[in-house]
Amino acid sequence: MSLRNRIKEILKPSPRKFARSILGTQQFIAFDVGAANGLIPHWQVLDGFAEVYGFEPHPQSADALSYKYNRSDHKEMYHVMPIGLSGKGGDTILYMLNAPTGSSILPVDMASPLVHKDDPYIFPIKEEKISTQSLANVLQEHSISHCDMIKLDVQGAELEIVLGMDEKNLSRLLAVEMEVGFTSIYKGAPKPADAEKAMEPFGFELFDMNLMRSYGKKKGSEKEYLSFLNQSAEYGSVNGKLAECDMLFIRKANLILDTKDVEFLKRYITVLCIYNFFTYALQVTEQATENGILSAKQKDEIFKAIKGWSNNSRRFFQRAFFSGFYNFRKKLNSHLGQQPWGQQ
Repeated sequence: MSLRNRIKEILKPSPRKFARSILGTQQFIAFDVGAANGLIPHWQVLDGFAEVYGFEPHPQSADALSYKYNRSDHKEMYHVMPIGLSGKGGDTILYMLNAPTGSSILPVDMASPLVHKDDPYIFPIKEEKISTQSLANVLQEHSISHCDMIKLDVQGAELEIVLGMDEKNLSRLLAVEMEVGFTSIYKGAPKPADAEKAMEPFGFELFDMNLMRSYGKKKGSEKEYLSFLNQSAEYGSVNGKLAECDMLFIRKANLILDTKDVEFLKRYITVLCIYNFFTYALQVTEQATENGILSAKQKDEIFKAIKGWSNNSRRFFQRAFFSGFYNFRKKLNSHLGQQPWGQQ
């Protein structure tokens, strides 16, 4: 283990051993679609027990992603996929915004109230013809047995891409995390209600939402008015309008129990623990035991692993210290101070 990862392990202990205790030797697979910056913070728990496939179609971004993956002591479990995705595959236009993170296969909606002609994030826009694949095609072509969980951050095309799985693989998918806008700069982008309606028939329920807000802009910039007020959006003294959210969909527990598939169940329990839904992990484990899917011994082993994982996640001081003093102070202020209505 590298010195960097040894230090990281001390400051932020990994739940790897607890995940392996639940999963046994079976494979756990995660797709990260729009993975340019590497694993997002709450997905870093996957390091060492999950096979991670990071999708990044542009060569430079894919190279940068490969560099980040190679810093893990478990780099053999990371796979860079230099592939563009769409719902059905085929050639399409990539609309490349001035900020690389804003590029999308959906065009910019010039009538959107969020679009300003002077916004440096958006303009100038370049168009590039790219070849894309559907997730169904990727799974088949690369002989990937299944996908347990997927995170999508692709500027409005999230729902289209995830529904590009074939029915069999979609029925084995356990969790979907996607970014969805309440108002979008992209034409045809779904809203949260659209995403929830589309995911429900496939057996998913909305488990959680992480809300993000926007503030009044001048020439496309939020800094102007906040600066005039001598205020910062980070401390909650100025409220913002709902802009977008990360939506977390998890497969309904009864559908997992109905399969009576022990391996599938264990992967489902692992997903719940990844997102810190420990009480639900205990509940579904109990229900599986009552239904004769798990033995009493298996239940006790899984309960022990869930408790250990939960205690690992509870080490607030270590986690806050690892994330830096500024974030520690911000978290502390959010607990001690009174927040305006609507602040998350």
